[in-house]
Amino acid sequence: LQLNNGNSRFVAINFFEHKWEFGSNHFGLFSGLGIEWDNYRLSENTTLQFNGDSTWAVPMDNPQLRKNKLRQTGLRVPLMFEYNSKRATLPSTREEVAALDKSGGLSRKGNFHLAAGLVGSWYYDTMYKQKYYQGGEQIKYRMKASYNLLPYRVAARVQVGYGALDLFAEYALTPMFQKDAAPTLSPLNVGLTLIGFN
Repeated sequence: LQLNNGNSRFVAINFFEHKWEFGSNHFGLFSGLGIEWDNYRLSENTTLQFNGDSTWAVPMDNPQLRKNKLRQTGLRVPLMFEYNSKRATLPSTREEVAALDKSGGLSRKGNFHLAAGLVGSWYYDTMYKQKYYQGGEQIKYRMKASYNLLPYRVAARVQVGYGALDLFAEYALTPMFQKDAAPTLSPLNVGLTLIGFN
C-alpha cells in the first residue's frame, strides 16, 4: 500500500457556504456543504484484494500497470473559525449590494486570513481502477466496492493566506480503513485554494 504522492490528488468544491460574523467583522464561523474526490495512486505494481475482514496488496510481475488508483467520492461539511485582518461588513441592503457590484465586489487586497476547524466527510462511492496494456491492447479494469474503507472521516483543517492566495492542510483524525482491516493509515492533504476568503 505504498502511495505515489506526486500522482495522488485531492479536490473539494463547496457548492453551499454560510458565514456567521462575530462583533467586529474580523472574526467569524464558517460552514457549508461540498463534494470531494480523494484519488490515491499506488506506487508499486500491486493489485488490491479484500474480503469482509481485511484489505491487502498483492505484488504482480505482469502486467505492468500504467494506472493503479483507489478513489473515494463523498460529501463534506466544514466547520471553521476564521480571522480576517481586513474584513468589511457584509452587505445587508440592495443599495449596498449594488454598490459592491459597481466596485467589483469585496476586495481581498492586503487581507491576512487564518482559519482552523474540522471537516466531516461521508463517502458514498469507492472505485478501484487499473489500466495496462496486454497484447498491444489497452485494458481498463474498474471495481466498485468498499475495500473496508471507513465510510466517514473527521479531519482537522488549517488554512492561512494573504490576499487571494490561500494554503491549506487537512489531517484525518479517523483512520482510513476499518479497524484491523488494513495498516493504520491517516490521510494528509495539502494544497492551494482557488477561491480565497472575503
